[in-house]
Amino acid sequence: MFATIGFLVSLLLTVVALVLTLVSGKTGHRRAHLARAIITVLLLGTTVVFALLLGEVRQFPAREMGIHKIFSRTGVFLVPPIVLTGALLWRRPTWRTAHRVCVLLFLLAVLGAASTGLWVLWLSTAK
Repeated sequence: MFATIGFLVSLLLTVVALVLTLVSGKTGHRRAHLARAIITVLLLGTTVVFALLLGEVRQFPAREMGIHKIFSRTGVFLVPPIVLTGALLWRRPTWRTAHRVCVLLFLLAVLGAASTGLWVLWLSTAK
């Protein structure tokens, strides 16, 4: 039960932090945006840790879990391009479009990971 509650709470906090990060980035509050981005990534990591703990106490369906892993790994792999284009954007505004594309792809991956993660949790059984 600890892993399930921890996962759901950390997922909710991650979503809230992600929204706050997006708002601060879109409104041009760079310092707040950077701080919130770091917090969001740390919360995302916490959510992953709780998901791994869930894997020790719950059995997830293999096919559906494979679908979830595509989204979750894509999200993780998109973090470095977001950081890189964000850093480049601080120096040159011409990187804005590239940064926005990376963020959009990340958001799509995270939305897919969150929804499929909840889906496989719903389908899972206790070990």
